[in-house]
Formats: sequence, C-alpha cells, structure tokens
Amino acid sequence: MALLCGMILFSSTQDIATDALAVNLLKPEERGTGDLTIWLV
Repeated sequence: MALLCGMILFSSTQDIATDALAVNLLKPEERGTGDLTIWLV
C-alpha cells in the first residue's frame, strides 16, 4: 500500500512539474498545443 501511495505522489508531482515547465516555456497562445504534445510524446 505504501508503494502505491508513493507512486501516486510521484506521478502527481511529475504532472505538476511538467505543467509548470510548459507555462514557463510557452507563449500563452502555444500552451494548449504544447501541453497536449507533452502528453502524446
């Protein structure tokens, strides 16, 4: 159970970090397409 909770915590932290990176790197008009591209790659 602890391993599952750790995996969920890591996954959610990675998701937040990826979104923050996209917000910092992309222009506002590119954010929708850029965030979608991150998930498809």
